[in-house]
Amino acid sequence: LTKELNIKALTLRDIASSIVGGLVGLYMAYNGYGVWSLVWQQIIAASIGTILLWIGSNFVPMFAFSWSELKGLLAFSYYVFIDTLMQQVFIKLDTVFVGKVFSPAILGLYNRASSLGNLVNEFSTKSLMKIVFPVFSKIQNDKERITEVFVKFMCFIIVVTTTLVGIMFFASETIIIGLLGEKWRQSIVFFQILAFSTISLPLRAIVFKAILGLGHSKLKFRLSLINNFFKIASIPLGYFFGIEAFAWSVVIGRFLIVIVSWLAFNKLMQINLFEVLKPIALPIAVLFGWCAFYYMDFVDVNMLIYLPFFLLSHFLLMQLTQNYGFQLVKIEAQNAKVKLLSKIRK
Repeated sequence: LTKELNIKALTLRDIASSIVGGLVGLYMAYNGYGVWSLVWQQIIAASIGTILLWIGSNFVPMFAFSWSELKGLLAFSYYVFIDTLMQQVFIKLDTVFVGKVFSPAILGLYNRASSLGNLVNEFSTKSLMKIVFPVFSKIQNDKERITEVFVKFMCFIIVVTTTLVGIMFFASETIIIGLLGEKWRQSIVFFQILAFSTISLPLRAIVFKAILGLGHSKLKFRLSLINNFFKIASIPLGYFFGIEAFAWSVVIGRFLIVIVSWLAFNKLMQINLFEVLKPIALPIAVLFGWCAFYYMDFVDVNMLIYLPFFLLSHFLLMQLTQNYGFQLVKIEAQNAKVKLLSKIRK
């Protein structure tokens, strides 16, 4: 379904399984099952999702094994499998470190900030990543088309991500206090710091998926090793300089792997990086500029006051400069509006 870009079927399956699993979890939580409600929520959602996937693809697993089929897949999938396995070990490295070195209270604050920040990644980067791999795998022999699609993906997602991160950053106090309550106020600082890493995630993820789509799973594996090295390198900084230093080192490490992966992709495809960096530089610069102004503390006002000024300058400058990514977002928004209106009329 992914290779066929049947995103509708996959999305409906995800929505249905999430709703059923969520309802089961809520029912169990309301009836006193405690943390087991979360366990069964995930089990039910995964089971329903699997069944719907089989129905939607007319696929039923068979109790058969073929060495010849396995050997045909190993050249590419061996590195993908090892990489995925390794990521499962390293994905919670920061949580393990914070839990071991700092107090449970600090771990709770850090995890809460991290989980809220991941929501942006869920709604922006991960939704786009579902189509990046199959698209690049289909055009892997057309260098000009690869460059065009790569620039388009990158510009589109950066406009969306910088907008969401800006809202997260300047509305962080309102979001956390409003959703979680006053007792989570101390997590605001972690929430703001980790929000910056959300920008790096699509920059890295699109390159990783593009490299995989072009069939270079070994190169992707090597880049993942470098990424894990940066994660490990952040541990000493956190140990000696504290939890905030650790959070900043995590963010810096994620941007460093972006630079390394982009250089590797450029060497592979000989893409003009200036062509990519030019349209994405403006939205990133506007966001970082307003965040830097906030940290300089020239004006003692509530951080929420900065939000309308950021959004106004963000969209106004992109409109005045005819930013490519902003134009893509506008076109997609207009297309979505037309489709919605046509459905309403029907």
